Amino acid sequence: MLRCPDEEGAARRNGQRRRITVGNDDIGGAAQATEHLLGLGHRTVHHIAGPLARASSGHRPRGWRSALRAAGAGGPPPAHGDWSPESGYHATRELLGRTGPFAFTALFAANDQMAVGAIHAIERSGRRVPDDISVVGFDDIPEAAYLSVPLSTIRQDFAETARRAIGRLIPAITGEGTPAPDARPDRARRPREHRPAAEHPAPLPRKASEGRP
Repeated sequence: MLRCPDEEGAARRNGQRRRITVGNDDIGGAAQATEHLLGLGHRTVHHIAGPLARASSGHRPRGWRSALRAAGAGGPPPAHGDWSPESGYHATRELLGRTGPFAFTALFAANDQMAVGAIHAIERSGRRVPDDISVVGFDDIPEAAYLSVPLSTIRQDFAETARRAIGRLIPAITGEGTPAPDARPDRARRPREHRPAAEHPAPLPRKASEGRP
């Protein structure tokens, strides 16, 4: 899911400082998460976005909305958090309290920590994950596999991101060698599905934090 966007990563000449940015394909990953939930049969997917000041907070909602539009699905406005589990909990409480045409059966949280808080809020409301509401996160933190309901999540390869950043940064500093070429982003084929450790290798009757409406 790497990207090195031309508009961000290319050298800025004409008297401006050169800037190199290496990031992840937040738009593509968010679209994959949303498409995955729609593929389970949900009519729409609710979203908890991150803080508005962060770039990825804008990219992930764009991917979510583009997937909804491509599927011809209506979409409610997103709730917002600050990346923390507590903010995911309160944002989900807000979503659970909304009324309107969009049934709350699927949720894509912009990071795993907010998804953890969301699952807690859903369970506190008397609903079950994944039976009543499907949840997908983003980042694939190690803890995702060890929740009471293991979290389905979009994986980010942070080690590969760091490797490519160093591969572009060193030649830019030293002026020696050729920076590693930009790579087109690899979109996650589907959210990673974790199984409870105690149940390996037996198959699960349901996928991690996914259900069908």
